[in-house]
Amino acid sequence: MKNLAAVMTLMVGALMSSGCASVPRVDQTFGPQGEPAFAVSCSGERFNMDSCYSAAGNACGPRGYNVISRTEEPWSYSTTNDRGTKAATTAKRSILVACK
Repeated sequence: MKNLAAVMTLMVGALMSSGCASVPRVDQTFGPQGEPAFAVSCSGERFNMDSCYSAAGNACGPRGYNVISRTEEPWSYSTTNDRGTKAATTAKRSILVACK
């Protein structure tokens, strides 16, 4: 049973580090005036700006939040493997919020 738990822990860690996260990334940081803030990243094909706002709401809870800044810009990328090359365009999205 210990081995199963260790394998599961490694698998979850590998998925999280490979960019297969199912939720936007939320990091504690500071705003421009030094106030505590959260940087929320929801880039890629899996997320949209609503994902950012939802994650900010989860981070701040019922108090709510104020958006300090918002970024959304196109992002092109390509990947190559043994089956060929895939090119795609998605978006880099992020918001910086301060809890109320």
